[in-house]
Amino acid sequence: MARYVLYKNRNWENTYPVEEIQTAFTAGLIILSILLILFFYKNKKRLSRKALYETAGVFILSGLWIGFKMLNTTQSIGAYYFILLVLGAAAVIQILKAAVRIMIELRDQKR
Repeated sequence: MARYVLYKNRNWENTYPVEEIQTAFTAGLIILSILLILFFYKNKKRLSRKALYETAGVFILSGLWIGFKMLNTTQSIGAYYFILLVLGAAAVIQILKAAVRIMIELRDQKR
């Protein structure tokens, strides 16, 4: 398995502009997280604790992704790109979950 991971790392580095993709994803993740947190704080009085927990999850997962990206490399961790992929997917899913929860709660209060 370790050989396969190293092979895929090398293959991805040669095939795709990995650094540019990571930089773009980091910028997008930061922008989406900030927008969601601002949206939460704008409507904070009308939202439940569950929305607060969802928003905290966004902050934690985005921080984990950015921290992992900054502190590790393919030389230090063999499965670097795989872990980044999973953490990034989890962060994006959490952002979507939190945004949907906030919008549903706001919609339900208007009824």
